[in-house]
Amino acid sequence: SVVAGGTSAVAETPSSPPPSSSRSSSGASLKVLHWNVHHGGIGTDGKYDPGRVAAWIAKINPHVASLNEVDTSAQVAAIVNALRAKTGATWYLAFSGRGNLVISRVKMEDVSKCLYAPSYDVYAAHGSIVFNGRRINLWSGHMHVSSASSRLSEAKALQKCAANWSEARIIAGDYNMQYGSTEYKAAATNYTDAWLAAKAAGATANYSGDCDG
Repeated sequence: SVVAGGTSAVAETPSSPPPSSSRSSSGASLKVLHWNVHHGGIGTDGKYDPGRVAAWIAKINPHVASLNEVDTSAQVAAIVNALRAKTGATWYLAFSGRGNLVISRVKMEDVSKCLYAPSYDVYAAHGSIVFNGRRINLWSGHMHVSSASSRLSEAKALQKCAANWSEARIIAGDYNMQYGSTEYKAAATNYTDAWLAAKAAGATANYSGDCDG
């Protein structure tokens, strides 16, 4: 499911708690969130507030989420503990050790890491869940901010890791690339661009001044 973004205020706790965690879910559409939380939760006001990050995740209420720039285990704990307190649900996690985090309120069947940027020793986090009786594998990665050639190598490395696992596969992340670029075309090979799929469904929203997706 693709849910349009919003700018309304976030309550301290959700108006109704999300369902408890489970091994699998049925009769629902899988909701996936991706978010670069900027060094563990530093907002546009410059304040570090992991509780605020947790409040937004609770409001959006995904089954599984990919988070970038969660830099330390302490930041992981701050977000996840606040999220557990706000939702009353168990959240399972797969952490890359630096930067990339997958969290899920559906129990993870497997977790792993993918070394996709060996030049600076960065791993993607991977978690596997069963949803509606179907295995879903999700990776969270963060592509190089300034080097197109590095992004190209990283996209190919992530796809190589993903190929070792069954479909359905989702590779989420802060891609730092433009639509139509060489690295974009590599990343989109054998995958569906979620933004384009959302546009086709009439379900996109963007903040003023942002690029398209």
